[in-house]
Amino acid sequence: MVDMVTMIVQGILLVLRCLLGGVMFASGIEKLWTVSEFHAVFDASVLPGFLVHPTAIIETLAGLMLVFGMFVRISAFSLIVPIIAALFVIPYHDGWFLSSYTQAFILLIAAVILVGIRRHPFSLPDLSVLKDQSM
Repeated sequence: MVDMVTMIVQGILLVLRCLLGGVMFASGIEKLWTVSEFHAVFDASVLPGFLVHPTAIIETLAGLMLVFGMFVRISAFSLIVPIIAALFVIPYHDGWFLSSYTQAFILLIAAVILVGIRRHPFSLPDLSVLKDQSM
């Protein structure tokens, strides 16, 4: 019974990690494709326009790292600030993947959960630990 519960929790964490990573990667790519539009959006909000490039790079790289299971806690932690920043931008721009406060809060909760979990299923460091234990 415990093994079944553990497998279900690991599956949920895997899906959560891949969804957060995929959405944030797509959001970063959206910012990179339409940089001038996002400069105007950031300037219209309380955020300065020069933050578009770092935000897009963080979202893209951390999202990819989450999808591939690399440095999960660090990647999720680095996404918390852009998600909070998105709360200030949402009234000025409907993004492809992040267009409501509810979506932003769900992503924020997912990032906090991933930061709080010490061992992530199917992430690269965990796979190497499993390999060492089987020998």
